[in-house]
Amino acid sequence: MQPLQDVPLRRDWVVKSNDLINAKYDWTVLQQRMILLMIAQLDLDADDFGNQTVYIGDLLDQGHVTGNAYYERAAEAAHVLLNQKIYVMAESGRWRGYNLLSYVEPAPGYIIARFNQDMRPFLLQLKRRFTRYMLEHVMRFQSPYSIRIYELAQQYADVGHRTIELDALRTMLAVEDKYPRFYDFRRRVLEQARREIRKFTDLEVTYDIVRDGRTPTAVKLYIRRKDEHESREQAPARRTRRKGDAARDPAQQALELPVDPTSARPATPRPASKPDPQRDPERSAFQAWLAERSGEEQADLERRATERLDPFVRQIVRKNPAGVAAQASLRAEMMALWREAMAES
Repeated sequence: MQPLQDVPLRRDWVVKSNDLINAKYDWTVLQQRMILLMIAQLDLDADDFGNQTVYIGDLLDQGHVTGNAYYERAAEAAHVLLNQKIYVMAESGRWRGYNLLSYVEPAPGYIIARFNQDMRPFLLQLKRRFTRYMLEHVMRFQSPYSIRIYELAQQYADVGHRTIELDALRTMLAVEDKYPRFYDFRRRVLEQARREIRKFTDLEVTYDIVRDGRTPTAVKLYIRRKDEHESREQAPARRTRRKGDAARDPAQQALELPVDPTSARPATPRPASKPDPQRDPERSAFQAWLAERSGEEQADLERRATERLDPFVRQIVRKNPAGVAAQASLRAEMMALWREAMAES
């Protein structure tokens, strides 16, 4: 691996020690996005952590999500992180617990936070045994497990494969008591991660299940770096913060419209356009398929789609099922289930 001091690091790179990559913790997608943004902002040569500012607008932009409720969710998620532990495997072979953050201060439009000083060996002045990747590759994941499995794969990308004992993987993902049926673990964790990694990142990850007789005992990941053409085809459009933005009042920034990079004036928001069935044959095919389902089948599909949503999004759907955000999120998961059914048929 290229030495860290020779790597051209920018604020769109995430760098973690391998001990942190293999750690045990249980965070939501939103919490992971917040922490990854903070890590990408670090001065890796510093002796101590400074304050990190996470702008809610950056979370929205890079996660490709919308919704005013995101501001309240982000503040709540940050406070929960303040009290959560992260467990790193010590030389003794036992899990050692750490507090990730030392304090959190939400404000209008942004959140100020600081890493606990005990996290220094895992995030600052790393000379060896570290993993790096581009922030944009993981910010659009919908599953927290996709982020973790991408990191575990990225750690061994130069090797091309990695075998992880199933019990160890469950422990790292903090799902020891979740998805007791391996079928559910494979569908909700491994398969979703495989699809999202393929769709959004620079890696192609497939896997085999290692068995003792009929009992699954390990997961073997096969890791391939995509070539430049493959990665360019799926690269997301990005809106980056301009050079002078950091000096501006964050509270005022939160009230402003997104900035058009070609003009000093705020960009005019455009109304969302309805999908054209002729330009979106997949959506048209899904709608035709859905119309042929019975009411009971449609209700079951909606229930399964709701179960796949991020917990925060699921809460929004249940509170306001007729809302635009709720309907869009639910329809996207229903289409994903339809694609899976078509692929299996």
